[in-house]
Amino acid sequence: YAMAAEIKQSMYTFYRLIITANLKYYKKTTLQDADVRLEMLRMLNDLSYDLHYIDIKRYELIARQLNEIGRLLGGWIKNVNK
Repeated sequence: YAMAAEIKQSMYTFYRLIITANLKYYKKTTLQDADVRLEMLRMLNDLSYDLHYIDIKRYELIARQLNEIGRLLGGWIKNVNK
């Protein structure tokens, strides 16, 4: 239960950071915070699989989605740094 609560909280925090970055004029630090939170979500996904809370199919699906979000976030960060 604690793992699920932590994942849920991290997802909500990530979502809040994305919304905040979208509304701010200076986005760089907020996007960096979102990148850290995304890395935490990746770590929690790995840990969930290692502890056998999720099966390989779900792990791979979540990992692919997190990677896609990471690519989008990375592009946004590069665009802000220009």
